[in-house]
Amino acid sequence: CNSDADAFGNRCDGDMNNNNSTNSQDTTLYRQGLGSPNTVPVYNRSDISCNGSVNGADTTLYRTLLGVPPGPGPSP
Repeated sequence: CNSDADAFGNRCDGDMNNNNSTNSQDTTLYRQGLGSPNTVPVYNRSDISCNGSVNGADTTLYRTLLGVPPGPGPSP
């Protein structure tokens, strides 16, 4: 899924505010999404796993995206 309609799917895009960097600003937005309603097929951008629920699984994935620009590629 690609919640923010940019060129990258949620699994490789932790950049919640689309400023081309995954950082503390995005963490604030991610935390706001935890536990939020998620109606498939319109996924919450915090639902990184795109499984219809914003939960701990997404937190694990989000942590791998911190400090990484959005898009496919190697994680640090």
